[in-house]
Amino acid sequence: MKDIGSARRNERPVDDLELPMVGREAETADFVRRLAAGRSHGEVLILTGDPGAGKSVLLDFAADRARREGGRVLRAVGTESEAKLGFAGLHQLLRPVLGELDGLPSRQRSALRTVLGLDESAEASDGMLVGLAVLTLVSDLAEPAPLLVVADDAQWLDRASLDVLSFVARRMDSEPVTLLVGVRAAAPLPGFDNGYERLEVGPLDGAAANRLLDRQPLPPPCSAPPS
Repeated sequence: MKDIGSARRNERPVDDLELPMVGREAETADFVRRLAAGRSHGEVLILTGDPGAGKSVLLDFAADRARREGGRVLRAVGTESEAKLGFAGLHQLLRPVLGELDGLPSRQRSALRTVLGLDESAEASDGMLVGLAVLTLVSDLAEPAPLLVVADDAQWLDRASLDVLSFVARRMDSEPVTLLVGVRAAAPLPGFDNGYERLEVGPLDGAAANRLLDRQPLPPPCSAPPS
């Protein structure tokens, strides 16, 4: 497992980069490089960090950047209430492109539509066919323009959806697809435990924190002294 966070803390930002956050120059520059690389081959990056560290804002930045450059974005956000609902995350991710399922091979289409609750089937769902269906769909979607797939709060994605995502991640080397996964530090992430680069989103240093405070329209509230 590679940790690229500390090695890139002091890198200068890309010249044309509009930074959405103070003190995240290295992270946003890394995203720009990956989105560019993702135009020719698959890219996977796992963002880790404590709650409130800024993972979601960084993922928002990547999604906005991809759209501005003419790419397509699919996004799912895990929620604790749906963590045990099979394929809930996959349904959220694919909901904007359900109309594209008709172009899949028949067995793949049937398997995917069944797990998404769109069709009934007397047969048990075949995990291999579901994974192949999503891989085929992702490949088709990325053909006209690069595709960015974002999974935020992945620690709360249901296991079935995580299994499909990891299946696709291991087979999209030659596809113009970038997969960004945000997860809380130390949270288990089945299927993505090894073999993928990780970027740790740590706390801002003192100088960046002061710059951030200087940009606020109002000073932070002060606690009243004890009486």
